[in-house]
Amino acid sequence: MAMNKKTALWIGGGIVVLGVGFFIYKKWKAKRMRNKYGMPNLNNSPSSSSSSGSSGSSSSSSSSFDPSPYTRQIHQSMSGLGTDENLFFNTARALNSEQRAKVKTDFDTKHGSLKEWIKGDFRGSDETDALNLFNL
Repeated sequence: MAMNKKTALWIGGGIVVLGVGFFIYKKWKAKRMRNKYGMPNLNNSPSSSSSSGSSGSSSSSSSSFDPSPYTRQIHQSMSGLGTDENLFFNTARALNSEQRAKVKTDFDTKHGSLKEWIKGDFRGSDETDALNLFNL
């Protein structure tokens, strides 16, 4: 049975509508995930205050860094079934190496070895990248 122009247009239009709907859904879901796992404020990070030129101010802002929200997000990304790689890497990459060291120490204290959590949740290059981020 041959397809006429009208049928082809209806099928093509339906595919376009489905594609646009899927695109909108993915954007909505990404926004919802960002809101759900909102990133903590980085205004007190050592990297943002190091431009002042004074090493004293850098260490004082470094001492005020609270690793708890980041530890919570790293833990949340790996707890339960599956791993939220985006949450893990977005959280870890938002920190400098000094901050990641504090998050690692906080994580180890609260949840056990971060290295073991990473080895249990990641495979392949993701595992290597995650371990390298925390110098493990």
